[in-house]
Amino acid sequence: GEPTELLIFEADVDCDKKLNSTEGAVFSCPDLAATVGCDMTIEEGGCPQRRCDKALSNSEKVCTDDSPDTQCSLEECKQKCTNHAAFKCSTYAYDEAEKECYVFESCVGETDEPDYTLYVMRKGCDMTIEEGGCPQRRCDKALSNSEKVCTDDSPDTQCSLEECKQKCTNHAAFKCSTYAYDEAEKECYVFESCVGETDEPDYTLYVMTNRECKKDMSEGGCPQRMCSLEMNDSKLVCDGDAARVNGDAATPCTLDECKQKCDNDKTCTHFMHDADDNDCYLMSGCKGEGFSDDFTVYQCM
Repeated sequence: GEPTELLIFEADVDCDKKLNSTEGAVFSCPDLAATVGCDMTIEEGGCPQRRCDKALSNSEKVCTDDSPDTQCSLEECKQKCTNHAAFKCSTYAYDEAEKECYVFESCVGETDEPDYTLYVMRKGCDMTIEEGGCPQRRCDKALSNSEKVCTDDSPDTQCSLEECKQKCTNHAAFKCSTYAYDEAEKECYVFESCVGETDEPDYTLYVMTNRECKKDMSEGGCPQRMCSLEMNDSKLVCDGDAARVNGDAATPCTLDECKQKCDNDKTCTHFMHDADDNDCYLMSGCKGEGFSDDFTVYQCM
């Protein structure tokens, strides 16, 4: 069913456990592949009501509402990010009402900001080792919590690509989400999160888990994940619990029936099925994917 209770906890400043640590079966959470910040370009509509933290991010306000001459359009805001000379702009935020614009070198401390929509210039890497990774890219070592786990100092300190991935899997200091490998030097970096992704000719960047589900029903889909209902066009086509689809009558459907409904809908790219309640959502896109204890997401092939 649907969530009926929300628990909010204040962080203990003296806690020495790593981020997202939980204890006990009740509070054990799966890996969240979608805890990254905004990864939406202008063509995808950006991320409404979001902005990078100005105090934490290297930024500049390049359009203001002081006068019509200092305001700019959204396209002009993007162009100012492209042409920014003081630093390489990766992200920009635009206030449609005031026609104001901020540009950011990297987006640190992304926060809620009602007036702004946040946009990235280039989507971050979302390719696993099986998909070939993202050539000539690496996370910014100065901005990302990282460790160099293989070096070219000697054959004993070098590693293969598969060993690099394994070191990411087994890394004890933090939960590794991303790793970068230099095939020529056989060097490897592991990253807790990938902040300030940049061009790097020698490295290929890989994620451990795709941020957007790319598995169809034959591959088992992506358990305990859910596409955002606010960021995508969605249709609740089966409801086995609260009868929101067909008046007073419950309308449950099996996983196979849910898939068939997606196959028959030309706009459906993903579908989500709740095996306990037999609920089914059809999705046109799967932006803002995050954790759900009820649903499994499937790509519709």
